[in-house]
Amino acid sequence: MSVLSVSQLSVSGLSGPVEGALVDGVSFSVDAGERLGLIGESGSGKSLTALAVLGLLPAGLAASGSVRLGGTEVVGASERVLNGVRGRSAAIVFQEPLTALDPLMRIGKQVAVPLRRFGGGSVTDALDEVQLPARVARAYPHEISGGQRQRVAIAMALACRPALLIADEPTTALDVTVQADVLTLLDGLVRDRGMGLLFISHDLAVVSRMTDRVLVLSQGRAVEAGVLTDLLREPQHPYTRSLVAAARQLDSALDWSAR
Repeated sequence: MSVLSVSQLSVSGLSGPVEGALVDGVSFSVDAGERLGLIGESGSGKSLTALAVLGLLPAGLAASGSVRLGGTEVVGASERVLNGVRGRSAAIVFQEPLTALDPLMRIGKQVAVPLRRFGGGSVTDALDEVQLPARVARAYPHEISGGQRQRVAIAMALACRPALLIADEPTTALDVTVQADVLTLLDGLVRDRGMGLLFISHDLAVVSRMTDRVLVLSQGRAVEAGVLTDLLREPQHPYTRSLVAAARQLDSALDWSAR
Protein backbone atom coordinates (compact mmCIF):
# COMPACT_ATOMS: atom_id res chain seq x y z
CA MET A 1 0.00 0.00 0.00
CA SER A 2 1.46 3.36 -1.06
CA VAL A 3 1.74 6.00 1.61
CA LEU A 4 3.03 8.43 -1.03
CA SER A 5 2.39 8.49 -4.76
CA VAL A 6 3.97 11.20 -6.92
CA SER A 7 3.14 11.46 -10.62
CA GLN A 8 4.67 13.93 -13.08
CA LEU A 9 5.46 16.45 -10.34
CA SER A 10 6.85 19.75 -11.58
CA VAL A 11 7.76 22.89 -9.64
CA SER A 12 7.96 26.19 -11.49
CA GLY A 13 8.16 29.90 -10.74
CA LEU A 14 4.95 31.89 -10.91
CA SER A 15 6.68 35.10 -11.97
CA GLY A 16 9.90 37.06 -11.58
CA PRO A 17 13.44 35.76 -12.13
CA VAL A 18 12.66 32.04 -11.86
CA GLU A 19 12.13 30.62 -15.32
CA GLY A 20 11.24 27.12 -16.39
CA ALA A 21 10.72 24.09 -14.20
CA LEU A 22 12.92 23.61 -11.12
CA VAL A 23 11.48 20.10 -10.79
CA ASP A 24 10.42 18.58 -14.08
CA GLY A 25 8.04 15.63 -14.33
CA VAL A 26 9.29 13.55 -11.40
CA SER A 27 7.37 10.37 -10.50
CA PHE A 28 7.88 7.86 -7.68
CA SER A 29 6.07 6.12 -4.84
CA VAL A 30 6.81 4.94 -1.31
CA ASP A 31 4.98 2.01 0.23
CA ALA A 32 4.41 1.39 3.93
CA GLY A 33 7.71 0.24 5.46
CA GLU A 34 9.67 1.06 2.30
CA ARG A 35 12.69 3.36 2.15
CA LEU A 36 13.43 5.52 -0.88
CA GLY A 37 16.47 7.75 -1.22
CA LEU A 38 16.47 10.92 -3.32
CA ILE A 39 20.04 11.72 -4.32
CA GLY A 40 21.72 14.37 -6.42
CA GLU A 41 23.92 17.42 -6.18
CA SER A 42 22.90 20.70 -4.57
CA GLY A 43 20.25 22.33 -6.75
CA SER A 44 19.05 19.08 -8.30
CA GLY A 45 15.51 19.56 -6.94
CA LYS A 46 15.59 17.17 -3.98
CA SER A 47 14.43 19.58 -1.28
CA LEU A 48 11.89 21.27 -3.56
CA THR A 49 10.39 17.85 -4.21
CA ALA A 50 10.06 17.25 -0.47
CA LEU A 51 8.47 20.66 0.10
CA ALA A 52 6.03 20.08 -2.75
CA VAL A 53 5.02 16.74 -1.25
CA LEU A 54 3.85 18.55 1.89
CA GLY A 55 2.48 21.63 0.14
CA LEU A 56 5.19 23.80 1.71
CA LEU A 57 6.69 25.47 -1.36
CA PRO A 58 7.90 29.03 -0.77
CA ALA A 59 6.00 32.00 -2.20
CA GLY A 60 6.55 32.42 -5.91
CA LEU A 61 6.72 28.71 -6.67
CA ALA A 62 3.89 26.39 -7.67
CA ALA A 63 3.53 22.63 -8.15
CA SER A 64 1.73 20.77 -10.91
CA GLY A 65 1.12 17.10 -11.50
CA SER A 66 -0.10 14.87 -8.69
CA VAL A 67 1.03 14.15 -5.13
CA ARG A 68 -1.15 11.81 -3.09
CA LEU A 69 -0.50 11.36 0.61
CA GLY A 70 -2.58 8.63 2.17
CA GLY A 71 -5.05 8.95 -0.70
CA THR A 72 -5.37 12.76 -0.40
CA GLU A 73 -4.33 14.95 -3.32
CA VAL A 74 -1.86 17.60 -2.18
CA VAL A 75 -1.32 19.61 -5.36
CA GLY A 76 -3.88 22.41 -5.42
CA ALA A 77 -5.32 21.47 -2.02
CA SER A 78 -6.52 24.08 0.47
CA GLU A 79 -4.68 24.80 3.72
CA ARG A 80 -7.47 23.07 5.60
CA VAL A 81 -6.90 19.87 3.62
CA LEU A 82 -3.12 20.18 3.88
CA ASN A 83 -3.28 20.64 7.65
CA GLY A 84 -5.22 17.40 7.81
CA VAL A 85 -2.47 15.38 6.14
CA ARG A 86 0.64 17.15 7.46
CA GLY A 87 1.85 15.36 10.52
CA ARG A 88 -0.54 12.43 10.35
CA SER A 89 0.15 11.23 6.80
CA ALA A 90 3.67 12.65 6.55
CA ALA A 91 6.10 14.62 8.70
CA ILE A 92 9.47 16.12 7.90
CA VAL A 93 12.85 16.51 9.60
CA PHE A 94 14.86 19.39 8.13
CA GLN A 95 18.61 19.76 7.70
CA GLU A 96 19.20 22.46 10.32
CA PRO A 97 17.05 22.10 13.46
CA LEU A 98 18.26 25.41 14.92
CA THR A 99 16.28 27.22 12.23
CA ALA A 100 13.33 24.83 12.49
CA LEU A 101 12.92 25.30 16.26
CA ASP A 102 11.58 28.45 17.93
CA PRO A 103 14.56 30.08 19.69
CA LEU A 104 12.28 31.78 22.24
CA MET A 105 10.39 28.67 23.35
CA ARG A 106 11.60 25.94 25.67
CA ILE A 107 12.05 22.52 24.11
CA GLY A 108 9.30 20.92 26.19
CA LYS A 109 6.68 23.40 24.99
CA GLN A 110 7.68 22.84 21.38
CA VAL A 111 7.48 19.07 21.65
CA ALA A 112 4.11 19.41 23.39
CA VAL A 113 2.51 21.14 20.37
CA PRO A 114 2.29 18.07 18.08
CA LEU A 115 1.60 15.83 21.08
CA ARG A 116 -1.49 17.88 21.97
CA ARG A 117 -2.64 17.94 18.38
CA PHE A 118 -2.26 14.22 17.74
CA GLY A 119 -2.60 12.77 21.24
CA GLY A 120 0.83 11.15 21.20
CA GLY A 121 1.61 10.93 24.93
CA SER A 122 3.91 12.91 27.21
CA VAL A 123 6.89 15.15 26.47
CA THR A 124 9.08 12.99 28.71
CA ASP A 125 8.18 9.85 26.74
CA ALA A 126 8.78 11.62 23.42
CA LEU A 127 12.24 12.76 24.52
CA ASP A 128 13.07 9.36 25.96
CA GLU A 129 12.24 7.71 22.64
CA VAL A 130 14.96 9.77 20.95
CA GLN A 131 17.35 9.11 23.86
CA LEU A 132 17.23 12.56 25.44
CA PRO A 133 16.98 13.14 29.21
CA ALA A 134 13.88 14.81 30.62
CA ARG A 135 15.90 17.90 31.65
CA VAL A 136 16.22 18.86 27.96
CA ALA A 137 12.56 19.91 28.10
CA ARG A 138 13.54 22.91 30.23
CA ALA A 139 16.25 24.12 27.82
CA TYR A 140 16.08 26.57 24.94
CA PRO A 141 17.36 25.40 21.53
CA HIS A 142 20.64 27.32 21.81
CA GLU A 143 21.41 25.64 25.13
CA ILE A 144 21.71 22.12 23.67
CA SER A 145 24.01 20.62 21.04
CA GLY A 146 23.30 20.23 17.33
CA GLY A 147 22.81 16.49 17.71
CA GLN A 148 20.37 17.02 20.57
CA ARG A 149 18.44 19.60 18.56
CA GLN A 150 18.09 17.15 15.68
CA ARG A 151 16.82 14.50 18.10
CA VAL A 152 14.22 17.03 19.30
CA ALA A 153 13.18 17.62 15.68
CA ILE A 154 12.83 13.87 15.17
CA ALA A 155 10.77 13.58 18.36
CA MET A 156 8.41 16.31 17.14
CA ALA A 157 7.99 14.64 13.75
CA LEU A 158 7.34 11.23 15.28
CA ALA A 159 4.88 12.65 17.80
CA CYS A 160 2.44 12.93 14.92
CA ARG A 161 2.62 9.17 14.30
CA PRO A 162 3.07 9.69 10.54
CA ALA A 163 2.80 6.96 7.95
CA LEU A 164 5.69 8.58 6.07
CA LEU A 165 8.77 10.34 7.43
CA ILE A 166 10.64 12.71 5.14
CA ALA A 167 14.25 13.32 6.21
CA ASP A 168 15.82 16.18 4.26
CA GLU A 169 19.62 16.03 4.72
CA PRO A 170 19.00 15.40 8.44
CA THR A 171 22.65 14.93 9.43
CA THR A 172 24.55 17.21 7.04
CA ALA A 173 25.02 19.91 9.70
CA LEU A 174 26.42 17.42 12.25
CA ASP A 175 29.93 16.10 12.78
CA VAL A 176 30.68 12.53 11.72
CA THR A 177 30.34 10.91 15.16
CA VAL A 178 27.06 12.63 15.97
CA GLN A 179 25.83 11.92 12.44
CA ALA A 180 26.33 8.18 12.94
CA ASP A 181 24.42 8.24 16.25
CA VAL A 182 21.48 10.15 14.76
CA LEU A 183 21.30 7.84 11.73
CA THR A 184 21.31 4.77 13.99
CA LEU A 185 18.48 6.28 16.04
CA LEU A 186 16.46 7.22 12.96
CA ASP A 187 16.99 3.81 11.37
CA GLY A 188 15.68 2.01 14.45
CA LEU A 189 12.65 4.27 14.92
CA VAL A 190 11.57 3.95 11.28
CA ARG A 191 11.98 0.17 11.42
CA ASP A 192 10.16 -0.24 14.74
CA ARG A 193 7.21 1.88 13.62
CA GLY A 194 6.95 0.41 10.13
CA MET A 195 6.92 3.86 8.54
CA GLY A 196 7.75 4.69 4.97
CA LEU A 197 10.91 6.79 4.64
CA LEU A 198 11.83 9.36 2.01
CA PHE A 199 15.48 10.11 2.71
CA ILE A 200 17.09 13.04 0.89
CA SER A 201 20.84 13.40 0.65
CA HIS A 202 23.76 14.14 -1.65
CA ASP A 203 25.84 11.56 0.27
CA LEU A 204 25.70 8.09 -1.29
CA ALA A 205 27.31 6.48 1.74
CA VAL A 206 24.53 7.77 3.99
CA VAL A 207 21.83 6.85 1.48
CA SER A 208 23.26 3.32 1.19
CA ARG A 209 22.91 2.94 4.94
CA MET A 210 19.34 4.21 5.18
CA THR A 211 17.46 3.16 2.04
CA ASP A 212 16.59 0.24 -0.22
CA ARG A 213 15.74 2.04 -3.45
CA VAL A 214 17.02 5.29 -4.93
CA LEU A 215 15.86 7.95 -7.35
CA VAL A 216 18.64 10.06 -8.87
CA LEU A 217 17.82 13.69 -9.68
CA SER A 218 19.85 15.99 -11.90
CA GLN A 219 18.77 19.52 -12.82
CA GLY A 220 15.25 18.81 -11.60
CA ARG A 221 14.77 15.62 -13.59
CA ALA A 222 14.82 11.96 -12.59
CA VAL A 223 17.66 10.33 -14.54
CA GLU A 224 17.81 6.89 -12.94
CA ALA A 225 15.91 4.81 -10.40
CA GLY A 226 16.27 1.34 -9.01
CA VAL A 227 17.36 -0.96 -6.24
CA LEU A 228 20.26 0.57 -4.36
CA THR A 229 22.62 -2.39 -4.64
CA ASP A 230 22.12 -2.61 -8.40
CA LEU A 231 22.69 1.11 -8.87
CA LEU A 232 25.92 1.06 -6.87
CA ARG A 233 27.29 -1.90 -8.81
CA GLU A 234 26.16 -0.92 -12.30
CA PRO A 235 24.97 2.67 -12.62
CA GLN A 236 23.51 3.25 -16.07
CA HIS A 237 23.22 7.02 -16.50
CA PRO A 238 26.43 9.07 -16.92
CA TYR A 239 25.42 11.37 -14.07
CA THR A 240 24.84 8.43 -11.73
CA ARG A 241 28.18 6.95 -12.73
CA SER A 242 29.87 10.23 -11.83
CA LEU A 243 28.15 10.26 -8.41
CA VAL A 244 29.26 6.72 -7.65
CA ALA A 245 32.81 7.39 -8.84
CA ALA A 246 33.05 10.54 -6.72
CA ALA A 247 31.74 8.69 -3.66
CA ARG A 248 34.32 5.96 -4.13
CA GLN A 249 37.09 8.54 -4.27
CA LEU A 250 35.85 10.40 -1.20
CA ASP A 251 35.35 7.32 0.92
CA SER A 252 37.74 4.60 -0.20
CA ALA A 253 37.13 2.75 3.07
CA LEU A 254 33.58 1.89 2.00
CA ASP A 255 33.42 -1.61 0.55
CA TRP A 256 31.43 -0.82 -2.58
CA SER A 257 32.09 -4.22 -4.09
CA ALA A 258 30.26 -5.87 -1.22
CA ARG A 259 27.06 -3.95 -1.86
